Amino acid sequence: MQALDDPNTVVTAAIYGFGALGDPRGVPKLAHPLQFDGIGVSAAHSLKSLGDTGKTALEMAVASGPPMAQAHAIDALADLGDKSHLDLLRRLAHDEDGTVRAAAVYGLNDYLPESLPDLQAAENDGDPRVTRWARLGGLPKAR
Repeated sequence: MQALDDPNTVVTAAIYGFGALGDPRGVPKLAHPLQFDGIGVSAAHSLKSLGDTGKTALEMAVASGPPMAQAHAIDALADLGDKSHLDLLRRLAHDEDGTVRAAAVYGLNDYLPESLPDLQAAENDGDPRVTRWARLGGLPKAR
């Protein structure tokens, strides 16, 4: 019961609830929290569960959101395993923002063996977050 006193716990539960409803009208309420650490992960995975409408919101966040929102959206899109996102992840692996690059490289691990050359190239990135995920290179991702 003490967890219910924590606003983040309540917000996270509400975000998952929106996604569980499967109602695309929840997309605007889920897109905003993408930019926050912690609850952004919950929002991204709830959007992922809303089919094409949620997928479109994730793609919009990647295209124009702040770096943290982009990173959460990239992770959720990669989880979908849709091959149409492979080129997007490859491009974002060279983004100027290290948070975005790290998320893209983490996501590229979902596209092995096709993405192996991209992961090998990312091992030379100057950001340790990026190189860490690049070196994952085929090991199972913790979800």
